[in-house]
Amino acid sequence: MNEIIFSYNKTRCHALKVESLLGGESYIGEVEGWEIYQIDPHALFDQFGFVAIRK
Repeated sequence: MNEIIFSYNKTRCHALKVESLLGGESYIGEVEGWEIYQIDPHALFDQFGFVAIRK
Protein backbone atom coordinates (compact mmCIF):
# COMPACT_ATOMS: atom_id res chain seq x y z
CA MET A 1 0.00 0.00 0.00
CA ASN A 2 1.45 3.36 -0.96
CA GLU A 3 -0.68 5.49 1.35
CA ILE A 4 -1.63 5.81 4.99
CA ILE A 5 -5.22 6.45 5.99
CA PHE A 6 -5.70 8.40 9.21
CA SER A 7 -8.08 10.80 10.93
CA TYR A 8 -7.31 14.51 11.17
CA ASN A 9 -9.78 17.13 12.42
CA LYS A 10 -12.46 14.39 12.46
CA THR A 11 -11.94 13.79 8.73
CA ARG A 12 -10.66 10.63 7.03
CA CYS A 13 -7.40 11.61 5.31
CA HIS A 14 -4.85 9.98 3.01
CA ALA A 15 -1.08 10.52 3.10
CA LEU A 16 1.06 9.38 0.19
CA LYS A 17 4.20 7.53 1.34
CA VAL A 18 7.33 9.32 0.06
CA GLU A 19 11.11 8.81 0.31
CA SER A 20 11.88 12.47 1.07
CA LEU A 21 10.19 15.80 1.64
CA LEU A 22 10.35 18.69 -0.83
CA GLY A 23 10.34 21.42 1.81
CA GLY A 24 7.59 23.66 3.10
CA GLU A 25 5.49 20.81 4.48
CA SER A 26 3.99 21.21 7.94
CA TYR A 27 4.37 18.40 10.53
CA ILE A 28 1.02 16.96 11.69
CA GLY A 29 1.96 13.91 13.75
CA GLU A 30 2.99 10.27 13.65
CA VAL A 31 1.08 7.14 12.61
CA GLU A 32 2.56 3.63 12.92
CA GLY A 33 6.19 4.74 12.51
CA TRP A 34 5.45 7.27 9.76
CA GLU A 35 5.64 11.05 10.19
CA ILE A 36 2.68 12.82 8.58
CA TYR A 37 3.06 16.22 6.93
CA GLN A 38 0.50 18.53 5.37
CA ILE A 39 1.71 19.60 1.94
CA ASP A 40 0.43 23.20 2.01
CA PRO A 41 -0.85 24.37 5.40
CA HIS A 42 -2.05 27.68 3.90
CA ALA A 43 -4.34 26.07 1.32
CA LEU A 44 -7.90 25.07 2.09
CA PHE A 45 -8.08 21.79 3.98
CA ASP A 46 -7.85 18.81 1.62
CA GLN A 47 -8.16 15.22 2.85
CA PHE A 48 -5.58 14.20 0.21
CA GLY A 49 -3.05 16.98 0.88
CA PHE A 50 -0.66 14.95 3.04
CA VAL A 51 2.57 12.97 2.68
CA ALA A 52 4.15 10.40 5.02
CA ILE A 53 7.84 9.66 5.47
CA ARG A 54 9.35 6.76 7.45
CA LYS A 55 10.46 7.93 10.90
